[in-house]
Amino acid sequence: FDLELGSNTFIPGFEDGIVGKKVGDEFELSLNFPEDYQEEDLAGQEVVFEVSIKAATFSEVPEVDDDFVKDVSETSDTVEEYRAEIRQELEKEAAEQADRAFERNIIEKIAENSEITMSDFLVEDDVERELQRQSQQFEMYGLRYEDFLAYSGQTLSGVRQQMAPKSRKNLTLAYTIDALDEEVSLDITDEEVEDMIARLAEQSQLTVEEYKEKYLDDSEESKERLEYQVRSQKLLDLLREWSVATDIDPHDQEHEHEHDQEHVHDENCDHDHEDNKEEENKEEE
Repeated sequence: FDLELGSNTFIPGFEDGIVGKKVGDEFELSLNFPEDYQEEDLAGQEVVFEVSIKAATFSEVPEVDDDFVKDVSETSDTVEEYRAEIRQELEKEAAEQADRAFERNIIEKIAENSEITMSDFLVEDDVERELQRQSQQFEMYGLRYEDFLAYSGQTLSGVRQQMAPKSRKNLTLAYTIDALDEEVSLDITDEEVEDMIARLAEQSQLTVEEYKEKYLDDSEESKERLEYQVRSQKLLDLLREWSVATDIDPHDQEHEHEHDQEHVHDENCDHDHEDNKEEENKEEE
């Protein structure tokens, strides 16, 4: 994969280990995932990367002037306007992160007082889905998840045990939303569905048409999944209206990241809640 030095797109130490190497060099990097890594199951874990330098290119940083701004921005013509544009985008992103954190805190508080008992079968199924997702992420970097486990001295069974508590919590939150949704019984409109598609497309940095082509189809399942997202968001909006926020020390607030890889109900969520409920009811019987 391509890596831009200074971009800090990979874990700390990776770029430092490459500096000074040349094309054709092959070597190993022994590193640790950060303790606050977004994937909790990888946080603090040791990993050994086998690195091969295939090519090296250099880029010249252009001067930030009005001509540069006109090339990179569709809405700004001057450096001053571009700074204001970037500030607005950052403020919007920060507000969205705060909203997600607030919504999650609301659901967590409700879940703490709920009587939902999650079956081991559902937890195990969710863990397998998460393992598959992580494996696909490693493949994006040209790595094999099995190699990572071997290098870090872990086993699949051990990772499953580590992931189970977080999975149980995420499922409890998801089922809490389901239960509240059934209790409130909100109706949705076609306009709200289209608004949700536009929102998801923006989050994915795609046009509405591109998003529909990539993630949606004409199946009943796709339609129901999208309607579920709309109802869930309407429910969260309603809960926000009912909730009272209190000021906290910002240093105590955990930062949320954009597939944060916390379980949020989005188009790529793999939970089949209705099917899982049936399985859970069968087990309880």
